[in-house]
Amino acid sequence: MKKLVERGKIPAHILEGTVLYDKQDIISYVKEIDEFKKKYMTFREFMQEIGYSFSFNGQALNHKIIKFASAVNIEFYDIGDYRIKNTNYFLNREDVKTFKDNFVNIFDAAKVLNVLPIRAARILKIQGIEIKEINHLYNLMFVKKNDIHAYKKLKEGRYGYTKKEIMKILKIGIVSLEEVLIFYKILPNPNTGLFSIKDVEKLKELQERVYKNIKEKYYTEAEMREELQVSINTLRRYGILDTSKIIFPHIARIKEYKKNIQTVYSKKKVRRYLEKREENDYILNLKRNLSSSVYDNFYELVHVYRLYFSEKSSYTGKCWFNYVKSKLTKSRAHYKTLQKYLQQLIECSKILVGVTKEKEIFDFSTKELNMGIFNGNVSGEFQKWLYVFLKELNTDYKKKFHIEELNYKYSKRRKKRKKEKSIYKIENYISLYNYTINIEIHKKKAIMDVKRIIHGDTSYSMYESAWLYMLLHLNNAWRHNDILEFPRIDLQKLGITSLDWIEENKLTNELAQRIINQVKLKKFIHSKTGKKRYFLCSQELIIPLSYAIILCELRCQVVNPQSEYLINFKGRKFKDKTRNVFFEEYDNGFKFSSLKMNRTLISYMYDVIKKTTDRNPLEITKYVRTHSNIEMTNIYIDIPREHLDFMTKQLFDVGYFGYTYDMMASILLGEPPKEREKRTVRALLTKNVMGNIYKIESIAGYLNRIAEEKKTLLEYLESVAKESLQDTFHLIKLGQMPAKEENYQCIFSNCEFEEIKCDMCPFAVPHFYALSAISARVVKRVEEYKDKITLNCSEGEKTRLANLLLRDMILLKEAKEKFGEDTLNEFIENGYENLKRNISELPNPYIHSSIEKEVGR
Repeated sequence: MKKLVERGKIPAHILEGTVLYDKQDIISYVKEIDEFKKKYMTFREFMQEIGYSFSFNGQALNHKIIKFASAVNIEFYDIGDYRIKNTNYFLNREDVKTFKDNFVNIFDAAKVLNVLPIRAARILKIQGIEIKEINHLYNLMFVKKNDIHAYKKLKEGRYGYTKKEIMKILKIGIVSLEEVLIFYKILPNPNTGLFSIKDVEKLKELQERVYKNIKEKYYTEAEMREELQVSINTLRRYGILDTSKIIFPHIARIKEYKKNIQTVYSKKKVRRYLEKREENDYILNLKRNLSSSVYDNFYELVHVYRLYFSEKSSYTGKCWFNYVKSKLTKSRAHYKTLQKYLQQLIECSKILVGVTKEKEIFDFSTKELNMGIFNGNVSGEFQKWLYVFLKELNTDYKKKFHIEELNYKYSKRRKKRKKEKSIYKIENYISLYNYTINIEIHKKKAIMDVKRIIHGDTSYSMYESAWLYMLLHLNNAWRHNDILEFPRIDLQKLGITSLDWIEENKLTNELAQRIINQVKLKKFIHSKTGKKRYFLCSQELIIPLSYAIILCELRCQVVNPQSEYLINFKGRKFKDKTRNVFFEEYDNGFKFSSLKMNRTLISYMYDVIKKTTDRNPLEITKYVRTHSNIEMTNIYIDIPREHLDFMTKQLFDVGYFGYTYDMMASILLGEPPKEREKRTVRALLTKNVMGNIYKIESIAGYLNRIAEEKKTLLEYLESVAKESLQDTFHLIKLGQMPAKEENYQCIFSNCEFEEIKCDMCPFAVPHFYALSAISARVVKRVEEYKDKITLNCSEGEKTRLANLLLRDMILLKEAKEKFGEDTLNEFIENGYENLKRNISELPNPYIHSSIEKEVGR
């Protein structure tokens, strides 16, 4: 009674401390319950009603009954936490009666069709007749009576199905159906042209089995892309698809799911490949990312490769590992060199493990070692490590071999042939240059070769890599290994998405320049010395180099998505096959040498500076060393005058900008003084950029000071003898003038203003590479200004920040005029225009000040 009172079913009356209930209230409640029971039944009663004779487990079946009731339009009623007959779940009796009138379970349906229940269930599914179920027991699976009788009548009144009807039952297209009928040798009745019902039902059962097997054991291409995140072309290139694919059975080509799919691929084989690829990625990581102890990387790689010496050569293994540990631990080589050593020592380990399966290395005869190791099939680099190991091998055992009789071609007892340090003649360089930049020759060949590797064609010759490799050599005196590590670029921001785009479109100068600018933003280091190296690209190379970069990047995206670098030479070597294909239309007998080309460039660089300046030869040599540490030749070099300008453009970077550089060029080109005055005025038009910040007291005075600086600078430049100015300008172009800061050059041989930084000095000429620091500084100063202006900082601090911002914005404006806004956008997050807008929207400096200022000041 307490619960009924709490739920408001029966009111309680308290009289002199006693709880009393109105008899009429109780009678009304009992009557209400009786009425409810007449209208609704419990789940247990429902299960008994439909013939379920087992004990009812409400906890297991309740949610299934609720779902089933909804499917067959039986009202479900939940009375909440109030319970009747120990339950709160009920079904409408009238709806249950209607259900029983309209539905039969599978047992009863089987009797009507005169088949076993399992057969009845399959037939009904084949016919597309919907089965409503509480669970998978046949007495809890129901179909509409009308559907059963309609099917029975159809079956009794006909002899078979037409092709159109079979297509609908199997849900496959006419092409697949024809293949199915032929493969399973199913023929129509010669009299009626219909296919037997029995054959069609067997086909449906077979389809379900085949489809289930395909689903469990095979991938479609779409499933591999979505579930495994793996490129189909990558799998194709490595032959994985060919070994793992089967023809997709026509009987399972259900339209809704597998439309137009002709092959599927073994999950087992594809996963095996992915596991192998994951292992390869781990190996690559061990080779690239060296720990503080390189030997740890070596030891881990030995285990990954399973390089275990046999029991018969365990002592050899112990000696070898001690040798490797000693060499790697003591080495002070550069990081890149250590990576190379690591790779070589792993390969040597493979050789040693292989040859010593049956006995220790010191039990080998000289002849056996020459046959197994010191032969033409083993790289000279590997032989060198193994030769030193055998030479240093200390053992109590007597060695059967004689170290001096080994066929090691680099042995000290053999005379080393002195190589001539030759260079390419100027005519040969220009001829090679013209051939390499010829887009008509190389673009089409490179595209075709990229298509070959994407489609797994073994005739791929690495043409696009060869083109990029050669183009980089024309302007840059970089070592072979440094060129191989030329970085990838981001094509997405350029709108280049596929080979089709590059085939159908021509690169514009603007787009090509954006690609080159991306490269210029990269950091380049000499692998041998660890010093900074500079990327040069002359005007004529911008478009061909951009094409080569794009094609290599597109190939990387499909074939080598995890690669950091663009050039794809197997074994990191420019091999004869690739070289011969690339130079096919040039000179079949031409042998390109990276070292010789580097020596050529730095030698010509030396000659250009020597011929066009009065620099001391020692100073020139010092400058050349900052660009490359390749040895120069002692051969006499003489660049003809007619080629001097051309070679200057190829060997020196003309990336300087700014008011000083422009005014020097203007004076030397003979531009009228009035035009130079106009340029000066334009350079100082920044009020529309600076916005409210322009209202800072004395910023106008600072602008006047900058104007005076420029006026003084211009007067000085105009007073200098033209020949002297020409010499200074030329030295700047050759990178020969000094500076206190990187990426600047001064117009004075000796600094006149020691206390002023180059980025604040009007006599300093900034280079393109200075833009990165300038842009970052502007963005930082905008944020600094925002922070300090809200803190009510001093007038002096506001003025200082605004003045610095103003000077940098003038520099950026000059850079924009020289290189274009697209180039500037590469350096500035969210772009140059957005930066200008941010500056123009900076808060009024006097809003946060306690002293009111006049807005018009």
